[in-house]
Amino acid sequence: MLKRDWLKLQYTLPSFERIVQSWDTAIKAQSHHDASACLTFGQSQGMSYLLDAQVMRLEYPDLKRACLSLAHQFKPHAILIEDKASGQQLLQDLQRETSLPLLAVSSHNNKVTRFAGISAMIEAGRLSLPQHAPWLAAFESELLHFPHAKHDDQVDALMHYLDFCRKNNFDKLTIRRL
Repeated sequence: MLKRDWLKLQYTLPSFERIVQSWDTAIKAQSHHDASACLTFGQSQGMSYLLDAQVMRLEYPDLKRACLSLAHQFKPHAILIEDKASGQQLLQDLQRETSLPLLAVSSHNNKVTRFAGISAMIEAGRLSLPQHAPWLAAFESELLHFPHAKHDDQVDALMHYLDFCRKNNFDKLTIRRL
């Protein structure tokens, strides 16, 4: 569904207007289950730069700690978390216990339809990947093999992020950082 030559590599990073994290959370930690994935993006002049990709198999208490740690590390202006399964519990706990800029996201169509909706943004060059990162090959492989890859956790997090940007014209949205 995606061509390799649509993936744009970045050589230098601009200064960012905002940082956004997108989470796709999983319930179980075993290797045969889906993983949780957190993608961190920098936004500048209508472009999205993938800064970090974390894939982890964690039970809920460790997932919550990982979310807090990555939020502390990157200081995002918005944290998108899918509002179902463990993501719902994570949203509730973090809303109650922190002042993080949390936004619940939900999916309405099947994954292939949602991916088709955001693939034009990638083809248009609106997503830039790092030239070198230890996680880059795994991210590209999952993205390029979707929907036939064994796992699609990073793809889900990417779809949440790009769909949110498309629907909300993120250039006009500001979230106060606390």
